[in-house]
Amino acid sequence: MKMNTPRAGKNTIGSVVPSGQRLVLVLMCLAWAGLGRAAFDAAEWSWECAIPDGKGTPGFVRINVNADILDQSQATLDDLRILDEENELVPFVIRREPREKQQTAQWRNIALLNRTFQPGAFESVVLDFGEAIEKNRLKVGLSDTNYRRRALLEGSADTQDWAVVAEDFWCFDITRPEGNYKVDTFNFPANNFRYLRLTVFNMPDDPRRVSIENVQAAFWEESARGPLSEVKIQSQSRSEDEKTRESVLELDLGYRNLPIDTIRLKIEDAYFYRGFELRGRNAKTVKIERPTETGWDTTESEAPWQHVMRGVFHRSRRDEKVAENTVLEQLNAPYRYLQIRIPNEDNPPLTIGELTVLCREYPSLVFERRPDHQYRVLGGNPKALTPRFDLARSIQGVESMNLPVVAAGTPSALEQAPKLGPWTERHTYLIWTVLVVAAGALGFVVIKSLRNLPRKTGS
Repeated sequence: MKMNTPRAGKNTIGSVVPSGQRLVLVLMCLAWAGLGRAAFDAAEWSWECAIPDGKGTPGFVRINVNADILDQSQATLDDLRILDEENELVPFVIRREPREKQQTAQWRNIALLNRTFQPGAFESVVLDFGEAIEKNRLKVGLSDTNYRRRALLEGSADTQDWAVVAEDFWCFDITRPEGNYKVDTFNFPANNFRYLRLTVFNMPDDPRRVSIENVQAAFWEESARGPLSEVKIQSQSRSEDEKTRESVLELDLGYRNLPIDTIRLKIEDAYFYRGFELRGRNAKTVKIERPTETGWDTTESEAPWQHVMRGVFHRSRRDEKVAENTVLEQLNAPYRYLQIRIPNEDNPPLTIGELTVLCREYPSLVFERRPDHQYRVLGGNPKALTPRFDLARSIQGVESMNLPVVAAGTPSALEQAPKLGPWTERHTYLIWTVLVVAAGALGFVVIKSLRNLPRKTGS
């Protein structure tokens, strides 16, 4: 038998693939080619705001993020995106006002020499830095707990002549079952003495000897900071927790994710030292969804408070000199609701007057605006991940350039398609219909097969 075989060089897709399959392949190729230019899918984003066109001026600009945008975004701003008029992503960099930066690499442990003490009075130790290096911050570890101790710091180049560097700074420790409230770190004027002498004085209720257990040092430099602006407190309340013997102050700042930097308390009492804890949260309640036999059940419960910091409020006096701390600074508390809990032990509650909250400059988005293009900002996606652009790596320092500032508009809601349940739950009747038909067809095939079986004939 003679068989027809395709000639060499004539074996093409058209000759071996039926026309229907060729159409499918063509459509798949077109779809694949279009993926590289696919428009951004904003289905999971909940709001947008327009960016003014800037009268066609091109180049890099900064979009100031306002309180409304902060309130409706992730605390990290990872869900923000910039799109052009063709719904394509535009690279950008987030510019933030820094809180503080460390100039040196890390805290370093310092060698302790010539330890001396006078029982019931003080302990003194010489810190040897090994060379003349610059430093302006110490972290001191002391023996025992529940103390308040005054300290003196002196400097020398040769351990022969000593000059006062800082005096009348205080170390505190208040230990309670829920944790420690400490003041163990303090700043002093920067110096490059090779030797520092630290003296810690006993208080009347201290043991015979107070031990300086360890000391760490660093040089810290505050970044150049813009002016702080006062945050309007929407509401505040105070209560006394009789069970824990704590004063509880609660603040509502009206917006989530504000870059809070400072909280100042005006405490009227003459002298005191009390531990405190600062907490925050962005909502009073949270919704919890649980599966049930008939679907999903939603319940509400109180949102938990998140720990921000612990410390000690104090006002102490020696002779005519007064040292105090009633200010919380360099905070990282991006919460709408703040709570300050102050344990009173057996003391009467503190008399707290005016309370002031200050925040840093709001973040901004830096991007390159091209002429004759329209841009908008999208946000409000709690599941969005950090966008990865080459802009910050390819143009060093672009986020800190002196650029024209553009004010973002007010966020407006994006139309969202209704959230659908699982496909199986939405098409129950269709599934049962298909199952019944399939069962019927299977039964028909089985019966037909049985009828076609050869019958036995008598011998």
